[in-house]
Amino acid sequence: MQDAHVKRSIRAGVDISSNYVDIDYENKRSKKKKISFKLKPGKIFLIALLGYIAFSFGQVYWQIVQLDKEIAHYQAIKKELLEERQKLQAEIEKLHSEAYIEREARKKLGLVKPGETVILPAKPGKVIPLDKPQAGEIMD
Repeated sequence: MQDAHVKRSIRAGVDISSNYVDIDYENKRSKKKKISFKLKPGKIFLIALLGYIAFSFGQVYWQIVQLDKEIAHYQAIKKELLEERQKLQAEIEKLHSEAYIEREARKKLGLVKPGETVILPAKPGKVIPLDKPQAGEIMD
């Protein structure tokens, strides 16, 4: 029976002969502790659920980032189109003005106001007709 008591005391780090307890004996013996986790089905489900939620939020965040980029792109296009629209509206207003219509009629059609005298510059070697030819008339 004493052998069993000695074996138990050695395991505990107790020396019976000197009544001395060796505390380091246990620490030396337990340096290589194996850490083991027991995963219960509830923990596995919770980890899987948290992973799924994190993945879902990641996907939604990625979609938000992509949509923000797309919105910025379309806003830039909208700004360019609005600027072009303003330029075209200004040009339309210019084309409908009386001064522009008169200038184009004088330049392209050769029209003059009643009482005005037309002065044509003479260029050497070129003959400028005084009257515009009529439709179907051949000019020399």
